[in-house]
Amino acid sequence: MTNTKYGGAVDTDLIDSTSATALNTYSDELITFTDNQGNPATQAWYRINGVFDTGTSVLENVESLLTCCDSWMAYNAAQGQWSIVVNKAENASLYFDDNNIIGDIRVSTVDINQTVNQIEAKFPSKLNKDIPDYVYLETPSNLLYPNEPINKYTTEFALLNDSVQAQYLANRVLEQAREDLTITIATTYYGIQANAGDVVA
Repeated sequence: MTNTKYGGAVDTDLIDSTSATALNTYSDELITFTDNQGNPATQAWYRINGVFDTGTSVLENVESLLTCCDSWMAYNAAQGQWSIVVNKAENASLYFDDNNIIGDIRVSTVDINQTVNQIEAKFPSKLNKDIPDYVYLETPSNLLYPNEPINKYTTEFALLNDSVQAQYLANRVLEQAREDLTITIATTYYGIQANAGDVVA
């Protein structure tokens, strides 16, 4: 973001470096999995092992980078800074109730035709000289809604070359697609402190 030759040349004062440090710390935590020999193993959550295309826009490169660590970029208007939001479990930072909700509470779900139940993720495999490989996953049939049509989602993890990480990310996308409850409220001035990525209750 701050690189003046290939990056966005954004002033360091406009970058929330604390959020980047938080992502680095989280990325170093270990996940457990079963290797191809059937043995338990561990590795770090996220590692970036890819090459940026300098002919692509800075924003597209940043989005590709953050996709490979299940995060996204947000602009915090209150602080006037760009920050990283890590997609992980958090405690609620804001609470909405009868004291600060105005009017009705609308609850809806995503259209069944828009619910992702298959995913195909492309990534360069380190096991085969970074030649493209694919992860393909499906939602188990017992979790599908009655008469749910097939809805395949295709994505690319261009900046990682590890099959475990690719499978993990693809599975997260697939599982989170089942969490489709949308709640809409109008709030008092209290809500102005909410930022994209905040966990609320």
